[in-house]
Amino acid sequence: MKKVFAIILASLLFAACSLDNYDAPTSFLTGTVTYDGNPLYLDGGAVTFNLYQDGYEKNGPITVSVASDGTFSALVYDGTYHLYNIENNGPWTNDVAPVDIEVKGNTECKVEVTPYFVLENASIVLAGDEVKGLCSIRQVAEGKTAKQIFMVVGKTPFLNDQSYSYLARKTSTSVKVGGSQTFSIATEDIEASASDYLYARIGLEINGLNKFIYTETIRIK
Repeated sequence: MKKVFAIILASLLFAACSLDNYDAPTSFLTGTVTYDGNPLYLDGGAVTFNLYQDGYEKNGPITVSVASDGTFSALVYDGTYHLYNIENNGPWTNDVAPVDIEVKGNTECKVEVTPYFVLENASIVLAGDEVKGLCSIRQVAEGKTAKQIFMVVGKTPFLNDQSYSYLARKTSTSVKVGGSQTFSIATEDIEASASDYLYARIGLEINGLNKFIYTETIRIK
């Protein structure tokens, strides 16, 4: 009995060592979340996907976080992967097709989604004693309504709806879907003269979702 137990224990230890002694992954999987071929701008790190690898003993998902410019990356082993959308985890419909990816060295992919809204033709400038913003709002998919739209200005490009990320914010609950939205923030409200760099972006909050769609972040100073 002791001999059998020793054999079993040795087998378990060997298996554990084998699992723990993989070479480190060396391939970068990079991608972009797109609509109609164009990147979508998001709240950096707030949106994630699940990435699975075929034939790997530890087959739980790798969490892939999406940056504010719609890009993502993961350091992985070569092999066959499947990237899955997480329901209600982004400002788009849930019918996102899984993306099958064959990784051989550094590999690129795209995840095409259908957003409920897109913000287009954005322009934000520092003009005299105010920051002026403009964008158009287009509804792409039905099923959700716009809750509010806002412009934020800050010292770094990492801007979102959270107050720690910006110096000033202007919000409107009268969202002009199908039209253009304008904003103005006085420079005295953002201490513009004391900042070497200023960035701004516009974001749209959607009813029933805790994710936002944004414009690209623009450096205005």
